[in-house]
Amino acid sequence: MKLHTGNNKTNILIIIIGVMAAYNIFQTKGIQTDVSAYNKKIDLIQKEIDSVQIMNNQLTTQIANIDHEIDKVDGDISRVTKNITIIKNQTNEKVDAVNEFTFSDLYKFFTDRYETARDTTGHNSGVEGSGSKTDN
Repeated sequence: MKLHTGNNKTNILIIIIGVMAAYNIFQTKGIQTDVSAYNKKIDLIQKEIDSVQIMNNQLTTQIANIDHEIDKVDGDISRVTKNITIIKNQTNEKVDAVNEFTFSDLYKFFTDRYETARDTTGHNSGVEGSGSKTDN
């Protein structure tokens, strides 16, 4: 009997494929065990992700509350700045008005203002800084 060399090559290939298939079948059980371990790790990671998302939501709420408070403070600052500007303008108007007074207007203003501080006897009624030596 003569063996065909082409037939031997085919047989060897079939044997190699069979060995590889058997090796592959036995190895899949080990892979299934590893998949189970990876699934556990995935579950742990998912739990960590969930807790981080909860904390993130809490932080987002806190940020929104702080933003609201900042808006309130910004509004207060704007109102105070506006009031300061108004007071500054009013003060400038009064300073400008004083600059326009003549000497006689100023004399009359201060005389009228501080004359009411004297009583009918001509003595100072307790207003300090009058500079009068008759006040005893």
